[in-house]
Amino acid sequence: MPIDGLVFTALVQELAGSLKNARIQGVFQPSPTDLVLQLRQPGKTYRLAISIDPSLARVHLTGEDPENPLAPPAFCALLRKHLVPGRVAGIRQPPLERVLELVVDGRGDAGERTRRHLYVEIMGRHSNVILTDDEGRILDAMKRVPGDVNRHRELLPARPYLPPPAQERVDPWTLDPEAFDRMVRLVPAGAKPAEVLAQNVAGFSPLAGREVVARAGLDPGVTREALAPGDVPKLYQAFREVVQALEPGRAEPCAVDAGERVEFWLLPLLTVEGACRRFPSVNQLVDWVYRRRAAGERFRREQKRLAAAVDQHLRRLDRKIQLQQQEVEAARRADEYRTAGDLLMSYLHEVQPGASRVELPNFYDGGRPFAIELDPSETPAANAQRYYRKYQKAKKTLEKAAAQLEASRSERAYLESVKTALELSESPAELEEVEEELRREGYLPERTGPGHKPRAKAQAAASSPLTWTSSDGFRIVVGRNNRQNDLVTMQMARGDDLWLHAQGIPGAHVIVQTGGKDVPEQTLLEAAVLAALYSKARDSANVPVDYTFRRYVRKPRGAKPGMVIYDHQRTLFVTPDPHLPERLGARPPERPESSL
Repeated sequence: MPIDGLVFTALVQELAGSLKNARIQGVFQPSPTDLVLQLRQPGKTYRLAISIDPSLARVHLTGEDPENPLAPPAFCALLRKHLVPGRVAGIRQPPLERVLELVVDGRGDAGERTRRHLYVEIMGRHSNVILTDDEGRILDAMKRVPGDVNRHRELLPARPYLPPPAQERVDPWTLDPEAFDRMVRLVPAGAKPAEVLAQNVAGFSPLAGREVVARAGLDPGVTREALAPGDVPKLYQAFREVVQALEPGRAEPCAVDAGERVEFWLLPLLTVEGACRRFPSVNQLVDWVYRRRAAGERFRREQKRLAAAVDQHLRRLDRKIQLQQQEVEAARRADEYRTAGDLLMSYLHEVQPGASRVELPNFYDGGRPFAIELDPSETPAANAQRYYRKYQKAKKTLEKAAAQLEASRSERAYLESVKTALELSESPAELEEVEEELRREGYLPERTGPGHKPRAKAQAAASSPLTWTSSDGFRIVVGRNNRQNDLVTMQMARGDDLWLHAQGIPGAHVIVQTGGKDVPEQTLLEAAVLAALYSKARDSANVPVDYTFRRYVRKPRGAKPGMVIYDHQRTLFVTPDPHLPERLGARPPERPESSL
């Protein structure tokens, strides 16, 4: 959920209290969509984070100190020229709109007093930052909008600044009980009060509408015709409590981790399951939520980038394998050449000199006729020798082509294992491990450039395999990328430990540390389910999982990371259960927060 008008209003109120008369010491632009203003009050430094990223648009105080490019982008340089050093003379907001106006007093090149206005508009994909002079002329915009894109509102240097169109919604402070009653009741049948509030009241989001209904003791999905006679007054009372949360000191900022996402609001949430995490201020709430979301966005971008690189190599290999298969099929005619030579030598007296074709009984195939093309300029014996030479050449070609085909298929299996490791990655450290592996194996170029800092070896091995304790008390260890798999199998496991892997499918190496004891059937089943769950077949059913003792698992010389061979295996068929890790009491590494 993006920041709604209520949260934004409470946030701006806090900013006005913290930043009034603050000195702007610096402006930084760590990315094309992000800005950070560094401000100073006596005894305290603040960082004001601004983002116009469509999925992460926001403005708030932050505790993060982002890295910045060596040379400031043009817009950043312009802001430095006009805002540093400057004093925050005021912070304004159109009522309940997600627009922040920062008024900054400074001095021009000739020492004259100047006043600049920095507008931060948080409007999804239309978010923007605009700097104007005191007459309202645009000095520049972070994202320029020419007339052919928006003829009603150009955002270009020297154009007059026009604020975003005001929403045609009701001011919540003006809604008395009678007006509220009319708004709720005079809607089509089937309409939900929660949706009516979100659509008609300024600052209200769908979440805010549902929270009002829940605070009235009603089902958030209740429809207008299902309301009892006394329900509308209850709704109005809950509505007033929400609006009054905008008064100083009344907000209770809260975030709830709802699994795939984090919901947040200026009051404790009743419509989202989970424990409420409280924050001292709305700014700290928004900072916490959006730092998680930004980390999640970076994680997904890196995951997608690396997956695209692996897919590119897989496509190249598929083309290579197709050509090699054709070469092998052609070379498999070697046996036909040898048969032709043998038949010609056995039936020399039956071959007429100068013939271009002959059919001879094939004693390798029950005497069936076998057609042989001949060179009429050569004797039958010379034709036989020619076929023997073609046989030797094709045999060598077949051996070479078959070896190359096997190597290509092995490389493809390795890249599929890397792709699965990317899909199973749940932390930036694991992505970094996969990327470093791809660089070592030559699938990605080495990092170079003046801004690159070599990573320490210890940093390259930051993530750890997952561990669980089975229902019978046995330790189960699961690796989720090739480095972890090598660690689990080749270093952590002992010879009498049980080793498991999804059969013929890229995925985790799993060991059950036996301590020399027999493994109970329940523990074996749990380990097999984990092996299937952390494999490419995690969304399938009846996944075959091989298991054997670790002493029967070997890593061939020169094998790529994570690649092993094994024997003496048995096979279980299991269906992955995503709830098993929770039942076993393990807590896998935290996945970065999704954006909504």
